[in-house]
Amino acid sequence: MPPKKKGESALKHDTAGQGVEDSEHPGSDSEALLQREYDKLTDTLNNLKRKVEKLRRENEFLQNEANQTRMESVSDSKG
Repeated sequence: MPPKKKGESALKHDTAGQGVEDSEHPGSDSEALLQREYDKLTDTLNNLKRKVEKLRRENEFLQNEANQTRMESVSDSKG
């Protein structure tokens, strides 16, 4: 089980401030739902990071091609 985040223990207390037993309020359905949502968002983030890296490399390649074309154009016009 992952380490608890801040505020998670506060959620296990009722409005009177008395602790609620985990067995009385398991929350496993909501935890599973949140875990699925987290996994989906993590996958989406990783896919977007890969896409950004691919586009960055493509942009760098095209910039180099444009610079090379400019250099060739300048040298052709001088000769």
